[in-house]
Amino acid sequence: MEKAKSLELHTERNLVINSAGEITRLLGVNRCGLEFDALDERIFDDVLHACGNWRCNVIRLPISQDRWFGFGPEQEADRSGALYRLKIDGIIDALYNLGKYAIVDLHWSDMNVWGSHIGQHCMPDLNSLKFFEDAARRYKDHPAVLFGLYNEPHDVSWDVWKNGGEVFEIFENPGTHEKVGVTYATAGLQRLADAVRASGAGNIMVIGGLDWAFSLKGLSQGYGIAGENIIYDAHVYPWKPLEWDEHITEPARKHPVIIGEFGHYGDNARPREGAQKLKSAEWMNRVLNWIDRNNFHFTAWDFHPFAGPCLIKGWDNEPTEYFGVYVKKYLLANLPKDYEASLRKGHKLCTPYAMPVAQELYDYLFELFGRHILSGQQECPHGDHEREMKAVFERTGKYPAIRGLDFIDGDFEHAADRAAKWWRKGGIPTICWHWGAPPDGVGYKSSQENVDFGLLMDETSSLFKGMIRQMDEAAQALLKLQRENVPVLWRPFHEFDGGWFWWGKGGGEAFIKLWKLMHDRFSSHFGLKNLIWVLGYADYVLDGWYPGDGYVDIIGSDTYKFTIHENAWLRLQNITKKPMPIALHECGAIPDPDELIGKKLAWLWFDVWHTRWLEEDNPEERLKRIYSHPYVLALEDVSERILRIQKDS
Repeated sequence: MEKAKSLELHTERNLVINSAGEITRLLGVNRCGLEFDALDERIFDDVLHACGNWRCNVIRLPISQDRWFGFGPEQEADRSGALYRLKIDGIIDALYNLGKYAIVDLHWSDMNVWGSHIGQHCMPDLNSLKFFEDAARRYKDHPAVLFGLYNEPHDVSWDVWKNGGEVFEIFENPGTHEKVGVTYATAGLQRLADAVRASGAGNIMVIGGLDWAFSLKGLSQGYGIAGENIIYDAHVYPWKPLEWDEHITEPARKHPVIIGEFGHYGDNARPREGAQKLKSAEWMNRVLNWIDRNNFHFTAWDFHPFAGPCLIKGWDNEPTEYFGVYVKKYLLANLPKDYEASLRKGHKLCTPYAMPVAQELYDYLFELFGRHILSGQQECPHGDHEREMKAVFERTGKYPAIRGLDFIDGDFEHAADRAAKWWRKGGIPTICWHWGAPPDGVGYKSSQENVDFGLLMDETSSLFKGMIRQMDEAAQALLKLQRENVPVLWRPFHEFDGGWFWWGKGGGEAFIKLWKLMHDRFSSHFGLKNLIWVLGYADYVLDGWYPGDGYVDIIGSDTYKFTIHENAWLRLQNITKKPMPIALHECGAIPDPDELIGKKLAWLWFDVWHTRWLEEDNPEERLKRIYSHPYVLALEDVSERILRIQKDS
């Protein structure tokens, strides 16, 4: 809540002010893609790279109203648009957790025909009202969200721009390149603004002028949008007039202004938009000096290597010499180096740009590794979910530090709720998944069925599509936890080298592909940055199953023998190249703490399996002795630190 309050923005005169009363400048980039590709797999990492390495504090996200509701041609598996909306949620959540902002910009519309004429148009249409009614409710008063009402209005009068009316437009179908003339109704920018406010949303609105959002002259002619918390948006390019003050500065002097797009194609380019009036060095210095002199906000176009003018050369995000280097230099000089502070401690999570709360938890686990063992208890997924927790407390007077949960039987939502509750209590949640065999299996018995791995990894097969559908259900539950700022010790595909679950029956090579598929889909497609990836071998710890240090954060095994599991620990220690904690992810009898200390076997945690493994393998006196041992940490021993991590992150 403290972070939410500190991020809140409002406008006063021509300034943007945060909740502390400080003047705030929004400086960042556009990252296009979602307006034309709902499945954009790279966008999360690019957004986070821009925030981290370029220090952006705002990202402008161009989106499509049709794809928001599932009308994009590539959305066969998402006809409601739910996955598209979740993807945008994930980006916003990631920015929020970094203390950054998102401009949700309506970029593409459809001239009032859902699923047809999808593209950039002269004006928003009546369907745009439906989009903002839904989006404004979704992000109502979200402290990190600003609404961009429409990208680059053009070829209408200022009266139509503000109040709506008929628009005639020649539109070229991006697929067939056929040109058609269409007359459609536009609501006008005032009605869009009114729709946002009617939802109860007080978020700042970003509103572009005419002439492809270059001119704001209408503001001095009485066409300003009524209401508060408005930033006007101007797009400046080198084929446009150089009289920027006449078109932008003077008309908007009483209002905050963002240069929502600007950029240069380079000296040798011949842009389709028109001839560039100045060479890149002169134009870039001139535009940045003008922006700086007027204290304007900006989002440069674009942090994408194929949507010019391009800030970056390729997917390695190296800046272009003619444009990107100027913007990056300006951002680094004008924004604080406040990102990835926790990563300087040296133990970086395998997920790129992980949420601070996940990284802070990982740092804490490293502090404990070798010094203590965390107590853990798996809940029973059936019946009374609190039975095991109550039993531990009744016998020891303490609760376990770690609560084990399971997505078995499709219990995604409720298990996620219990994980969040445990985290808020000051404990640590770990989640495994007895995943029923694809395409639609459910439950423990199904998790042991056979699958055809040739078909499973064939992206055209129904088996693969079913697997992805199941995987996405789990991702959505984990996204819910991310939105609540809850990190998870995520332990999928456990006991893979045992050969009894479907995910281990294809051998080591097939398993590694499966692990990497989930890792990449969760981190890139869904933008899950709250996961600490836990790789759980069976007792055997066989060679040939390790996905690599770039895909794992914690390694360990599940074993139910009445020992301290020395052989498994020693084998695990030799698998990774980078330092990594080792955990006993599942056990029956808890290993004796004195023996662990004597043998210097540093298990980071134990997690006793539910029902009979707790009741029969751990007699009350033994359980009490273990929980009372100074080497063993219970909930009461970690809660203060966990709650501080929550507050700080």
